[in-house]
Amino acid sequence: MRIMPLIVILTSVIGCGPADDTEAVTQIITVAPQKAPCVGLAPGECLVVDGDLFYDSIAGFTHETGRSYILEVERRRVCGGRTGRTCPADASPYRYTLERVVSSSAG
Repeated sequence: MRIMPLIVILTSVIGCGPADDTEAVTQIITVAPQKAPCVGLAPGECLVVDGDLFYDSIAGFTHETGRSYILEVERRRVCGGRTGRTCPADASPYRYTLERVVSSSAG
């Protein structure tokens, strides 16, 4: 029987998939002191996180222009993936929540 080994291999690969993607993940991120122009639904300003435009918001965090931050945030998938909810075309699949400000400095 040649089919049986293939079933065992597929079961092993599928069984080793990532953890449930709806679980919260804690991340450390760096926020630049200045926002940057960006275009989502309409032109606006975005945070610059780890050198890239960040189109989302961070619940519990208020950016002060001229201050850079290192933040600990919780990221949780709220749509798409295994949530069973479809994400709107213009929405992020994640919700970010401030856990703590690791550091903040002028400049």
